[in-house]
Amino acid sequence: MRVTLQPGTDPAAADLHPVRRDDIPELGALMHRSYAGTVDDEGESPQAAQAEVARTLDGDYGTFDADASCVRRVDGRIRSAALLTRFQGAPFLAFSITDAGFKGRGLGRSCLQAAMARLAARGESELRLVVTLANTPAVALYRSLGFDVEDRSMAVRRLWAPEAAAYRDFRLAALLESPAAFGSSHEEESVRPVAAFEALLCDGGDERAFFGRWHGATLVGAVGVGREQGLKERHIGFIRSLYVAPLARRQGVARALLQRAVAHALAQPGLRQLALSVTATQAAAVALYAACGFEACGRMPRALQVDGVFHDELMMVRRLDDAAG
Repeated sequence: MRVTLQPGTDPAAADLHPVRRDDIPELGALMHRSYAGTVDDEGESPQAAQAEVARTLDGDYGTFDADASCVRRVDGRIRSAALLTRFQGAPFLAFSITDAGFKGRGLGRSCLQAAMARLAARGESELRLVVTLANTPAVALYRSLGFDVEDRSMAVRRLWAPEAAAYRDFRLAALLESPAAFGSSHEEESVRPVAAFEALLCDGGDERAFFGRWHGATLVGAVGVGREQGLKERHIGFIRSLYVAPLARRQGVARALLQRAVAHALAQPGLRQLALSVTATQAAAVALYAACGFEACGRMPRALQVDGVFHDELMMVRRLDDAAG
């Protein structure tokens, strides 16, 4: 969504404060409470939420905009926050979070109004954000502040050869950001030319496909789905390489990608089940797969070794029919 910024008055409430690094633990706990049980809940732990806040302030998702970002305190505790970055050369609302017990009191609105007024005062022309359209309270708030859906490019669609370079860049960034989530490594894949990724995206026909989700010209999520080729295994499909860029998480992107991959598999004649493997410590991913009908069917100890640390993998499966055996 996008809003054209107009000169406005900063609410400048006494309980609106700048974001400090000392706020990271409290903001992480707030983020966890804000998303818990909502459509954007991806099962992440409070520790993972705190790490997400730290990465935002550290500039991993674009340069952190300390001047426009703010928190609002109630009785001395942070109950709402607007965290902004500079992404693709323009202001971006990375996170707007409000404590579950304090929603409906205008706290989130005041944080956003303050951020928008500060951006306009320094000459910025627009502010963008990404939101799950199924999150109707958030969409309603943004619309009331003047935001509009700017395009539908965020729909999940199949990736083809012209997008191979973008997918290669996306894949390499994923391998650097979450090395324990993949069986491959950045060192191995960084030497592969774009042509190899073109073949990956196109050579499998309908029996191997990759789907992606975009924010403007940036690929923010992708997943692969395929079918085993052995005669005795052609009833089995697989999900691979599901990954969402940090800036697009908690917005339903992973779920939308997985659902699209499952739908593609369901259209394949004779496919009876889908299998995948996931690093056992990836709690958010495991929770998502379980919510989408996958069940754990085994565990491989020490399946991966990353920087000298061993990681177990869970094997999970989803039945696509009611056939016995």
